[in-house]
Amino acid sequence: MPSNRSDRSLSRRAPARRLFTIVPFAALVAAGAVVGAVRHVSNGVAAIPVHPAGLILDGKSPDESKSALQSWAAERNSARFTLHIDPATSITRVWQPPASKLGLSVNVGAAIRSAADAANGGVTARLVHWVSGGQSLAPPQAQVDRPKLESYLNHQIAHDIGRPARRASVRPAGSSFTIHAGADGLALDVQRSADAITAAWNAYVSAVPTSAAAPPASPDVQPPGSPSGAAPAAATLEVTLPVVVTHPDLVENDLKAMDGVLASFSTHYRGTSNRRSNIVLATRKINGTLLRPGEIFSYNRVVGPRSGDAGFLPAPQYVHGKHVMGEGGGICQVSSTLFNAALLSNLKIVRRQNHSMPVAYLKHGRDATAVYGAIDMQFQNNTSAPIYIASATKGGMVEFTFYGKRTPGREVSYVKGKETIRPAPVELHHDARLAAGRRITQEKGSPGINVVWYRVVKENGQVVSRQPFVSRYHAFPRIVVLGTKARAPKPAGIAPPDGSVPAAPPPDPGAVPTPPTP
Repeated sequence: MPSNRSDRSLSRRAPARRLFTIVPFAALVAAGAVVGAVRHVSNGVAAIPVHPAGLILDGKSPDESKSALQSWAAERNSARFTLHIDPATSITRVWQPPASKLGLSVNVGAAIRSAADAANGGVTARLVHWVSGGQSLAPPQAQVDRPKLESYLNHQIAHDIGRPARRASVRPAGSSFTIHAGADGLALDVQRSADAITAAWNAYVSAVPTSAAAPPASPDVQPPGSPSGAAPAAATLEVTLPVVVTHPDLVENDLKAMDGVLASFSTHYRGTSNRRSNIVLATRKINGTLLRPGEIFSYNRVVGPRSGDAGFLPAPQYVHGKHVMGEGGGICQVSSTLFNAALLSNLKIVRRQNHSMPVAYLKHGRDATAVYGAIDMQFQNNTSAPIYIASATKGGMVEFTFYGKRTPGREVSYVKGKETIRPAPVELHHDARLAAGRRITQEKGSPGINVVWYRVVKENGQVVSRQPFVSRYHAFPRIVVLGTKARAPKPAGIAPPDGSVPAAPPPDPGAVPTPPTP
């Protein structure tokens, strides 16, 4: 029994003895490795094989490693790109910018620090590099200045190759018209192009052959691709840039269902140069509008805000019965002219409101005002074919022509109904600053008018529709300012300084003589 206990005790102690045997052996191996690593470094020179980004830096000092890495980066930064456009576009032009112009570069700072650490670091750092085979812990990094890259693509390439899509259009030819086909547009896909260039740059920086950057075996041997005494030739990276084809929103097929002019209407415009400019601008914004069946035209949506940023200028306009200056003054003549053309084209009027006062360019009840964000003029294409709106401003006339599918035998006309007029009231204001009796008209005022017009539609001579349009203009007073300033009295006679009596004024020939006092 005692002998058995002794055996068990010995069996429990055996692993411990083996562990103590292994630990000293591992420590000895590690110490040997450290000694080996230390022996590989002398006089500040890294003898261990450090290979950042494929460069062999065996036996180089930190300064030499830094210089080698910087030379390698300079060579990469001198690379040029050859940029093509997708061959399907038939664009053969080529751009060849250097990497630096595209915002591409190489950051070797981390690699330099890694090489310096391997050469001058502690025993642990050397041991890690030695055991790992000298692999770089921080290789050079490709850098991309994305805003600079996209700026180059936008200004140097997209600007040159880009072309907007061209809409199909209608050109009047007497009572008929001709259709001009549109064309697709082309635009550089800047985001995808930048991605493709970035990917090519990253691959170029990271995929560096070891032999290409390795130091020569002897002073008489040059690296591949580098003639004696000359730097390696700059690399050329080819990238095909993607494009986007844009299609016009109006093509020839959209217009083929039309067969002629539905109606045309014009008004004469005048006034200040600002007013005329506003009319021309608003008219151009409408020109070429296509309304497909069921679509609603909104004057405010198409013309947009009447602001200086949009090109509109200050000009006279109506506000609550008064003439004031406002940006876009005059463009209600455009909406009124367009409204009449829509009426005569027999389109459905969705929204329309007359001005607060009658306008000079149209008969009472035939106008349509518009205020951005408040009052709109709208009509709907209630036909089975698209409607194309053409406009023009020439010779002081603004004109709109509606093209569409005509209904044979149809006639559309205006017929005036009842009209009542109430004279404008007069408001008299007194002003003591004006001479007595002087009168100034501040506002001309406007009569109150109620008027109705009928849109009469005939087909083959028979009336099929008679739709009324009522207009009510409020009466606004004529404002007159009357001066009440009192006249200054004439000064009384003053005796001359010599004491003589002033001469009597000559008698009035028309005065009756006063009889002498008895």
